[in-house]
Amino acid sequence: MEKADTDKTRLDLWPFMLSVYARPGIAAACLRLQEAHGLDIPLMLAVLHGGVSGRVPGLEQIQAFDRNCRIWREAAILPLREARRTMKSHQWLASQPRVPSLREHVKAAELEAERVEADVLEQMLSDILPGPRLIDLDGLSEITVTVLDLYDPGRTERVPPEVNTIVAAVLQTVE
Repeated sequence: MEKADTDKTRLDLWPFMLSVYARPGIAAACLRLQEAHGLDIPLMLAVLHGGVSGRVPGLEQIQAFDRNCRIWREAAILPLREARRTMKSHQWLASQPRVPSLREHVKAAELEAERVEADVLEQMLSDILPGPRLIDLDGLSEITVTVLDLYDPGRTERVPPEVNTIVAAVLQTVE
């Protein structure tokens, strides 16, 4: 563990999330966790960012993150995601000439909705007092499992392989 900055400046959560997500294999790993376990990927990445920035949220804080984001996720993010996926998978819709452009607009709106969630999460992270940074695979995997437990407590694998893939990418991002 390393000592965190005590500065109360912006945590730059959104750029961190984009950087991690852009790493090879991470989009697919996030999608698998999202589909298999119902995981909120922005929330998971925010918790990981809190870990590496020395603002490690505990269980109660992670639960509060989820409570504060759930309404937005259910009212905005999930319906946009479902509309986007339907436009791609529904044969009749996919064949309509205007649908690809509309799908791109919906995709952009979904990303912007996730950015709103990231802004909320960043504010909540900034309220956590700085402490030691988690810069090891085991520590970051543990806080990721805590998030995963909120969404799928009865899963068969305690630590799905995608968790370590994502945590390794987070560690590479902050090196």
